[in-house]
Amino acid sequence: MGIRATSEPSPSLIVRPLCKMPFVLVGARAYLDRAGDPRHPDDIADHRLVLPTYTNIETVTLTGPDGAFTVKNRAVLKTNDTSMALQLVRAGMGLAYFPEWIAEPELATGVLVRVLPAYTTFAPSVYAVYTSRKYMTTKVRTFIDFLSDSFNNTLS
Repeated sequence: MGIRATSEPSPSLIVRPLCKMPFVLVGARAYLDRAGDPRHPDDIADHRLVLPTYTNIETVTLTGPDGAFTVKNRAVLKTNDTSMALQLVRAGMGLAYFPEWIAEPELATGVLVRVLPAYTTFAPSVYAVYTSRKYMTTKVRTFIDFLSDSFNNTLS
């Protein structure tokens, strides 16, 4: 059993949706002072981004008060390590998309700044995933039920 956040779960796995995980676009104030604050989604094309390798966000849709805009992200670096990406963005390497729950403490302390706060980005679903119901133990089934109930109570 595993936990996966994805927009497209693997068809070879059995999945149980748990919740949505919204992402936000952030950057360090020092980087934004150097490169300029994006005022519109089209401005993202002029910026350096640290992108994850565990999901494809080369192109994303930002939705805001003036509609939806497709943005092509220009990666200066790609990594599968969220902690490293966070450190690179803190150091001013560029902008990055992070799950809200990772970005919130950094935003609250002012270490990072939300970019284009009037726009929403993407929110992949978080799933409990497993390969077979046939051999699933009661403990695993109970744990998945617990996760589902916990996320539903937290989000409602």
